[in-house]
Amino acid sequence: MPDTHDLLSDDVELIARRLEQGLDPNTTVDGGTEGVTLLAVHCFLGHPTIVQRLLQHGADPDRGRGTSGETPLHHALAGGGGDQYQLQIINALLAARANPNKACGTGVVTANFMIAVKVRGERPLHRAAAYSSIAVIRTLLVAGAEPDVRDANGDSPLTWGSLHRRDTDILRLLCFGDYQM
Repeated sequence: MPDTHDLLSDDVELIARRLEQGLDPNTTVDGGTEGVTLLAVHCFLGHPTIVQRLLQHGADPDRGRGTSGETPLHHALAGGGGDQYQLQIINALLAARANPNKACGTGVVTANFMIAVKVRGERPLHRAAAYSSIAVIRTLLVAGAEPDVRDANGDSPLTWGSLHRRDTDILRLLCFGDYQM
């Protein structure tokens, strides 16, 4: 199992060097198959340059955390780094053909929040509706994210946006079918 502790930093040159030395870009932090991938971690941490390097070396843009089924898009949308970095990461993942409609699992505790939150079969657009900028939401919609999808509780991205008291402009973007503003 490769030592991955040093790869959790934002040291771009260290990671580039390790990739050139043969580090598998799909390596998980725990070294197993069900852990969180380096790509997902750096998406969560808001490191767009490292995300780009991992993708250039063949990291799977849809493989994030095996136990929860969260993709790197899910991680980016729950993480830090600020709006500018989040948008750069989302664009890099989508350019690498990440699926904007891939649901995560259900009923498994996620590592993306500091409390015992369980995933609900949400798509990336659900999380964007709750936590991200209007630019990120637009980017996902242009990439084909479906606004009418439902999580395991039957909630749409519009519902998530409403529950998180998002601005009218965001809610308007998320409207679908009979739900119009």
